[in-house]
Amino acid sequence: MTKHWSTTRHQRCWVHKMGNVLNKVPKSVQPRMKKTLHDIWMA
Repeated sequence: MTKHWSTTRHQRCWVHKMGNVLNKVPKSVQPRMKKTLHDIWMA
């Protein structure tokens, strides 16, 4: 992709992005954060 679209930033799919974000927050916050991210995704 970089060869053909060298100025375009790589964008992860939402599933992988949400997983990465959830891995960075405390376990106690993850359920609420997951719902919030899902709501943003579906907006």
